[in-house]
Amino acid sequence: MMSDRLHPRVLPLTALAVGFGLVLAGCGGTDEEPPGQDEDQGDGAAGAEQGSEEDSAGGEDEGSAGEAFAQAQLADAAGNDLGQVTFTETDGGVQVQAEVQDLAAGFHGFHIHEIGLCEPQSENDAGEIGDFFSAGGHLAGESEDDLGVVEGEEAPETEDVDEEQMPDVDAEAEVHHPDHAGDLPNLMVAQDGTAQLSVVTDRLTPELLTAEDGAAVIVHSQPDNHGNVPERYAPGGPDEDTLATGDAGERTACGVIEDS
Repeated sequence: MMSDRLHPRVLPLTALAVGFGLVLAGCGGTDEEPPGQDEDQGDGAAGAEQGSEEDSAGGEDEGSAGEAFAQAQLADAAGNDLGQVTFTETDGGVQVQAEVQDLAAGFHGFHIHEIGLCEPQSENDAGEIGDFFSAGGHLAGESEDDLGVVEGEEAPETEDVDEEQMPDVDAEAEVHHPDHAGDLPNLMVAQDGTAQLSVVTDRLTPELLTAEDGAAVIVHSQPDNHGNVPERYAPGGPDEDTLATGDAGERTACGVIEDS
């Protein structure tokens, strides 16, 4: 009789102990993190930090164009300020950047000329008088004979040729438009008279732009055709004026290139 009375009390106590154990197990599980969670978070933080450093480095590389080594202040024949052109050395050559104002809307020939003089109503080699003729023709740059010869190396050997039998040819005359070092893309002026241009050319060098005779930036009154005259207009090909100037018209602005 006594054993029968003990069973009702033992069973509830046993169930209570089991339930309490389950509660403790559940509470203890919340203190543990899933396997690999710390590693994943650590790797993610490290990756984010590395990516931030790479982005920062990349931004510096893209924005580091260097300082301009030369510049030119553009002015018209009356002396009115029309803007500025800067020259910066880059890995690809020389970056030419122009910001101008107060020009007629449309396309304008934009060139580097061979003499650093911007004199209104001056005379050229042919005896002609015009604005900024003192700047000479387009900056020719290296002739084809000099291309491909690395500084410090000798030019490739050639067979001996009797100089008296050689034709009398001006080396600079063989460089035609648009192959001059000073030939650049047209400047497009907006309706408000302003224009911006940025171009990198491997034809120009700091030494060429700051040589003894100097150099000048010229903005012309008409677009430059870059020596492109369709055969239907000129069956015999471009004439001497086109090969020399690109038919870009009068010289409306000039700026002497000077060291920055």
